[in-house]
Amino acid sequence: MKLTTLPIAALVTAIASCTTYENTEIPVERITTAEALASSPDGAHTIMRALGADDDTAATRQLAYRFGQSEAMRIFGHDADSIMPSLRQFSSDIGRLHRNMASILPDAPPLRQIYATVIPYSQSLILMSDTNGITIIVGLNHYLGADYEGYSSFPAYRRARKTPKWMTRDIAEAIVRTVYPLESDAHPTLLQRMLYEGAVAAALVRLMPDNEARAIGMTDDDFAQLYRSEKEIWQRMAGSDLLFDRSERTASSLLHEGSPGTLIGRDVPPLAGRLTGWRIAESYLKANPEATPESLLQPTFYLSDKTLREAKYMPRQPTLTYFNPLLQPAPQAVRKPIQTSLGT
Repeated sequence: MKLTTLPIAALVTAIASCTTYENTEIPVERITTAEALASSPDGAHTIMRALGADDDTAATRQLAYRFGQSEAMRIFGHDADSIMPSLRQFSSDIGRLHRNMASILPDAPPLRQIYATVIPYSQSLILMSDTNGITIIVGLNHYLGADYEGYSSFPAYRRARKTPKWMTRDIAEAIVRTVYPLESDAHPTLLQRMLYEGAVAAALVRLMPDNEARAIGMTDDDFAQLYRSEKEIWQRMAGSDLLFDRSERTASSLLHEGSPGTLIGRDVPPLAGRLTGWRIAESYLKANPEATPESLLQPTFYLSDKTLREAKYMPRQPTLTYFNPLLQPAPQAVRKPIQTSLGT
């Protein structure tokens, strides 16, 4: 299986494909002090490997000691312990994610161990795997709250995601994108990328069903605005050459976090292409009962010329409620029309 390195996962090793989900409770070990690092040889070794150390035991121990005494561990470890004194909810959410993986992504390797520590780099998660499953290093210092002083220089859309409630969701996305990467021999078209993003989203809303906007990677307001303008957005895309554009500029404008979809109208929120791709994926699952969310993560779905026709996607002007395959009602606070001029 082809593997890719993600912005949120600095290290990916070989992923096993034949594993089971016998253990439903996933150990979460907190290592946010020098003492905790010193008292957990296995955890220290795993974290140091994730941060770039080799397997030399003596060198790894020395690096672990320096890391435990570092300013990053001292400052961010203290802040993480103060802001998140308990990881009980996180542990519960991880256990549920693991159980959901068994039915939604049965071919994916299971979670084995999570170390909650400090990652002194820009990525918030590191994934490692072997024949026993996936081990995840999560940097608690990346989830200390939108108003945390250390995030003051970040743009608002990044600060909004730096809260504890995003940790499990980001882990789910990292697993999906790592185990099922976008595979294409050439530069994919916008439509192909949208279909892949839609397949990822369809898996995430089932793995993390509490909040479909967050599962897809959006704020509630952006989700509501984009969904309310689904028909106009699709008409603008389909009525031009955008769907077959292979440029990074087009993909960035419509699929990347923080990039407003200016190619299809003024003030269009980010990720417009991802939401449309998700709606196509959901339409495909409805029209093809034999399909599964996992099957949509294969090139035979997102690279096929037949997918759009077989999806029978017919966007309609939505009502004031969300579309939700999991029957979750929309929050009242975000039921409002989009304030944009699409197609201009």
